[in-house]
Amino acid sequence: MPIKGKEQPEEVTDETKEKKVKDKEVEGEVRKIVELKEKEKEVILTPSLFDYNNNLLAEQIYKDGKFMFAVADYDSNKVDFREEIVLEDYIYKPIPAKTLMDKKVVLFPTGVSEYGNTESLFKDVRSFIYKYWDAKKPSDYDLSTYYVLHS
Repeated sequence: MPIKGKEQPEEVTDETKEKKVKDKEVEGEVRKIVELKEKEKEVILTPSLFDYNNNLLAEQIYKDGKFMFAVADYDSNKVDFREEIVLEDYIYKPIPAKTLMDKKVVLFPTGVSEYGNTESLFKDVRSFIYKYWDAKKPSDYDLSTYYVLHS
């Protein structure tokens, strides 16, 4: 006699065996279709990505010997790291720039950090530009700093 509130083990019959086999076959077919769909997606190499619909921003970094994205998800207010981003019919991957990194032609950030407030970030960027660029007019330093902050 079944006990009320307790799940009873499923009776094994030829019909349940056939159903399990069919379920596994369907699961396998679905997996194949998903894999084929993934293969059909176009791969785009990019150093950054902003997806308005999903409310996320991704920037290329070089972490633990690999190129990846630091992805800011503004809905959850968190940052995670991904080797690729799949959105609709596209797979976004970071640019493989190992040769440029080795020769120090291009350097990528290795992570993310808080910058404090906008005023201190502005001052830091302006100081960096001032150190490495000889502008013709003093106002060019501010203009260049605004360009960096807005691009």
